[in-house]
Amino acid sequence: MDIRNGLVLLAALINFLLFVIVYFRVPRTKANLAFGMTILMIIGWCGSMAIFRAVDVSHSLLWAKFLYFFPPLIPAGFFLFGLAFPNFHVKKSIVYLVSAAALFVAALSFFPNTIISTITTNATSEKIIHFGWAYPIYILYIPISFSASFLSLYLKMKKVNALVVSQIWYFLLGLMLASLPAMITNLILPTI
Repeated sequence: MDIRNGLVLLAALINFLLFVIVYFRVPRTKANLAFGMTILMIIGWCGSMAIFRAVDVSHSLLWAKFLYFFPPLIPAGFFLFGLAFPNFHVKKSIVYLVSAAALFVAALSFFPNTIISTITTNATSEKIIHFGWAYPIYILYIPISFSASFLSLYLKMKKVNALVVSQIWYFLLGLMLASLPAMITNLILPTI
């Protein structure tokens, strides 16, 4: 196993431990359920990335589709978390709309030549993903969804007490420190 896969699997393990803490130690509010589901999507993304990098190129297309399936679900989960945190009611119609949009974009990864067209290797045997016609939809959806998450939490700071405002700032800081580099390295750089 190379160091990159080791780091990806370490990230999956850390997220799994976070999921266990959230699920078993914190009351089961709608915000915590959204957060827990988001963590599971991150684990799925990390796991599919490690497998994609480890398998032979002949099996890579299937794992690339899984690799691109999970990311649209992550910002949708964070957005729903932001709407529900700490104990706000979220209309079912909003939950269905956000979930349907995320599932639509995620499902595109499994249709031929939509998000991913083919996988090839270069001279150093590094896998190269060639994107399909729907990749621009994908590349716009994820930053817009993360921005909606940031905005929903930022606007919520006017409605809550100082302790919750502090929690939101820490969450926003962690979310931005993780999501911005991930979007740059996984969405933008592969297209260059």
